[in-house]
Amino acid sequence: IISGDDTEKNKPHPEPYLAMMNLLDVEPENTVIIEDSITGLRSALASGGHVIARRGSVPIENLKIAHKIVDHLDEITIKFLEDLLLEPV
Repeated sequence: IISGDDTEKNKPHPEPYLAMMNLLDVEPENTVIIEDSITGLRSALASGGHVIARRGSVPIENLKIAHKIVDHLDEITIKFLEDLLLEPV
């Protein structure tokens, strides 16, 4: 777990995601990030990872910056993730 206290810059800067990728020793193109806020989406996209937006209180028009949008987390299957990771970031 990395919190806002663990990085110098917080969302929408990508540093929190980049720090976690570094900790886990994974490249951004091998990373999937799920977010439900505009600030989080901007941070995730700037990190270079594959980004899924979960619908909730943010209008869908604002979520279209993500690579994929889901209504419910149970839509995210292994096949969904495999297909997403094959797409260019």
